[in-house]
Amino acid sequence: VGGLVDGWDIRAMIVDDGPAAANASILDELERGSTSVLLDTTAIGIREAADLDVALAGVHLEMAAVALLPGPRSVEAAGWLVDLWDSRSVSVVDRRGDLGLDPLGVAARHGTAASVDGSLAAIARRVVGADGVRAVSVDSTPYADAGAGEAWELACSLATGVAYLRALTDGGLSLSDALGTMAFTYSATADQFLTIAKFRAARRCWDRVAGASGAAPSERAQVQRAVTSAAMTSRRDPWVNMLRTTVA
Repeated sequence: VGGLVDGWDIRAMIVDDGPAAANASILDELERGSTSVLLDTTAIGIREAADLDVALAGVHLEMAAVALLPGPRSVEAAGWLVDLWDSRSVSVVDRRGDLGLDPLGVAARHGTAASVDGSLAAIARRVVGADGVRAVSVDSTPYADAGAGEAWELACSLATGVAYLRALTDGGLSLSDALGTMAFTYSATADQFLTIAKFRAARRCWDRVAGASGAAPSERAQVQRAVTSAAMTSRRDPWVNMLRTTVA
């Protein structure tokens, strides 16, 4: 995967209130070993392009990947990030990150209208050729956080992925470009072996979907993101949480 070191990426979640506070956390995380950051634009309070610029001040965007957590204003935020790459003259080959377009996942988590429109393909076309950027995020953690088991999480992920694949190709992207702009996010729990099995099954299932769609074998790989499960953590016992997250 473009931009990853040895195939792995250590991504820090940033949820600080305010762009300036988020910027301090971002710089601290990158200095202490994280290789990329995941911005919760809703929690941070990024409401315009200038806010994103403040949050990413001092960040070498040609070196560190920036991902956006899917949210109600993902389309706007995705456009701001692409514009920021342009304004800072980051070459296409050096751009890395996720734009966080996931309207169905956002609907599941936030209760917004569930619809897939032309904005998905419109934003994706802006990053065609940037191999290190994934415009579309198929995030199944809203379902896992709501209590879905592994099979249900995989089913929701596949159904969402197929819907986005259709929307992207209907919007004018080639099958190769559509597959190349998608990334999948799954929850990782303290059940280590079941989690590994889920990720492996997800790759096999998506390989089948891509193959049935006419993709060449080299285009069927599934780019995966693992997020520590929120459903398995306790509100009152941090020591147990430390053990669980160590395994996850």
